[in-house]
Amino acid sequence: MSLSSFQDNWAASGDWIFHRKTITSLYEKQGLTLNEVMQIMQNEHQFFATKKMYKTRFLQWGVQKNRKRRPVGDACSEKLSPGVVGGVLESLPQGHNQECRSRAYPQHLSISLERQLVSSRNKFTSQSITFGNNSGVKLYHGRSPDPSISNLFPLITPYSLLVPEEIICILQNYASSSFGSGIWNKHLLEQHNYGEPLRDWFNTLYISVETILKGETSRGFRMLNGCFQQYHRHLKDQNPTLFIKIYEMTRVISDTHPELARSFISFSRNLAEIVFGPSHPLSQLTSKLHAMNPQELSANVQGVLEAYNGVLKGYMGDESVYMARLDLGILNYMRHYRLASCTALESSLRASISNLSHVPAAQFVLLQVQNELAWTLYILEGRNAEARQLAQEVLNFRNERAFDTAKARCWELLFAIARQEGGKEEVLKVGEERIAWCRERWGGKGDRTLNALTDLRAYLISVGDDDGLRKVDGEYERVYGAMCEEMGAVELS
Repeated sequence: MSLSSFQDNWAASGDWIFHRKTITSLYEKQGLTLNEVMQIMQNEHQFFATKKMYKTRFLQWGVQKNRKRRPVGDACSEKLSPGVVGGVLESLPQGHNQECRSRAYPQHLSISLERQLVSSRNKFTSQSITFGNNSGVKLYHGRSPDPSISNLFPLITPYSLLVPEEIICILQNYASSSFGSGIWNKHLLEQHNYGEPLRDWFNTLYISVETILKGETSRGFRMLNGCFQQYHRHLKDQNPTLFIKIYEMTRVISDTHPELARSFISFSRNLAEIVFGPSHPLSQLTSKLHAMNPQELSANVQGVLEAYNGVLKGYMGDESVYMARLDLGILNYMRHYRLASCTALESSLRASISNLSHVPAAQFVLLQVQNELAWTLYILEGRNAEARQLAQEVLNFRNERAFDTAKARCWELLFAIARQEGGKEEVLKVGEERIAWCRERWGGKGDRTLNALTDLRAYLISVGDDDGLRKVDGEYERVYGAMCEEMGAVELS
């Protein structure tokens, strides 16, 4: 069923409370699978939620299915997995053919709860007995586990698991109201140049952070200040992917510079509240991000990205070119953080190429997908020859402005491959060709030209080529200065 058919029925906290008895009965007592439960709740109760939302509630409610009883030899010979804390073999009443069951307590308990469990377990008396061919198997006798550990079931749901559920509900309401009021227009979103200013802004923001992390603090913060000033315009445009870009950037920065990440998300939240008020979805979403620590940001980003793509796809349709671009963004993220194997990513990207090759309006996305495939082969498996061939195919495609972004990324890849396997002469050749191409496309300015100059400067510094560095520095300073001036950045004292 399309998400557009239940725009306002995404399960809220009150819905979970109302349907809790039905859900737990279907899943725990009747033994249905989660997919079966979801289907029944959708069809019979108009209750819609993702698998992650169900699993979050099950953990909060302490819902778990009973394991089947097996012959004692099978159960007692089973080895508990390393991640399981504590294991108790309990004898059953007479008349059950000497069966026993293995109870495994939840994984990843806190230290205090684990100690409590071990302390209680040590109160049992035990003796060595024989079952069939298994000798010396320990069977714990005596009373049941101490009631003091009953607080283990249910465990308190971690806040990090509740946050994605709340974020997804806000995103669903945001999409519903935005498409309904016309703020988001399907025809406009499908245009190839829609959102290009936001993509350029995000790329500049990324360069700013990289510059700061490389130790060029003053220069990096000057660009960052310009990005912050431009953010006001992008906020008012309410691009559907703005929140995702904010989340991604916060996640990237928090890896190495958590204080800067917190400043960025604080700025985003405060400006959203000034422009729209605290009740606006963007204000609520950025507030949720502000409340998350780096570990929670990392744990939830993939789930939020996939859920939001699902929400938008309900309005845009499966054949949407705009959605193909968003899907590509998720694959890029998964490749960057190695959340999927190269085989899985390659399969998805080749399938996208096959689907998009018959859509004339999707050629610019097709080149981006091919570029991402080249990067995937290069980074994850070192298949440089294949990656280089794919990049060259993109560069040889006809010259149109719509394809420049994908081609700039291919030049970046060719330079990275040259650095990895070529000599200094080859690296300088590719680096200068890349800068010349960017100069021709953007007139010696822009974030991609700055990218090319930055990469070549980094290489020259690494090999100690001071003469080459002096030649590049002049153009680098001009492009950097023009870029800061265009963004309205101020000079920092």
